Amino acid sequence: MSLVCLLDLPYGYYQLYRFTAMGVFLTLAFKERDSENWMIFWFLSALLVQPFFKIALGKTIWNLIDLFWAFVLLYSIFKNQSNSLKKRNKKNSSLLKNK
Repeated sequence: MSLVCLLDLPYGYYQLYRFTAMGVFLTLAFKERDSENWMIFWFLSALLVQPFFKIALGKTIWNLIDLFWAFVLLYSIFKNQSNSLKKRNKKNSSLLKNK
C-alpha cells in the first residue's frame, strides 16, 4: 500500500492510507513489544502518518518515506518468517530427539 502512494491519486486515497497505515503500524508496535527498537520505530511511524494532525513534508519527502516503509515492511515480513521457521525447526528437532 505504501508503494501505491507514489502514484498521483485523489486525496481521499491518501486519507484512507493514513488511517490504515496508522492502524497497521500500531499493530506492529504491539507485536514487536519484546524488541524495544522495533516497537519505537513502528510507534513513531504511526505518529508520523496519523491523520488527525497532519505533518506537511512535501510530496517528494513523503514518497521517500513511503519507499522506506515499503522496504522495512518487506524486511520485517522476511525476518518474521525466518524466525518462525527457526522456531519450528528447533521444536521439530527437539521432538525427534525425545523419541
